[in-house]
Amino acid sequence: MKKAVGPGFKSRRGRQPKLNFEEKYFFKRKQILHMHVEYSSELSVSIDRAWNFLSNTNNVVNCFPEVENIETISPSEYKVKIRSKKIGPITLSLTLDVKVKNIDPEEKKAEIEIHGSGAGAKFAVNITASLKPKDTDKVVVTYVGDVELGGFTKLLGKEKAMEEIEKFVKTFFENLKSRIERIS
Repeated sequence: MKKAVGPGFKSRRGRQPKLNFEEKYFFKRKQILHMHVEYSSELSVSIDRAWNFLSNTNNVVNCFPEVENIETISPSEYKVKIRSKKIGPITLSLTLDVKVKNIDPEEKKAEIEIHGSGAGAKFAVNITASLKPKDTDKVVVTYVGDVELGGFTKLLGKEKAMEEIEKFVKTFFENLKSRIERIS
């Protein structure tokens, strides 16, 4: 890939270099895609067992799809490397910085902040996870989150970016649900 240069830059020969698709993105207005995600599921475990799983950040981080490597920075901070994935003409390799901001054992609620980047694109996710008892052996887990994507829409197109993020989120929640239910 050529080194990105500004519109006023000229090469030594006096010609302005040609920029490829990805580089052009950086000189036009940046498009930020905002998504609101809500997910709720009933689990066949007690609220205490579900909370023990969810309050351990390492358990949650291991539910991300296609994890290649997890580096523990502190008990509440992780750096996660996601395996390279070919999406159309682009190969994405993502790096996530995951941080648990608040864990409230009384309310059975946790806030997770995720920042990530890859292939010239960046994103930020803020998720609040909460548990509510349904019966003695059932619990409802609810996730509410906001996602901001920058660069993915230009690289992949809005529809493809939305599709890939939805697949990633759905797989994450399916992994989380199956692992929580396995602990019972």
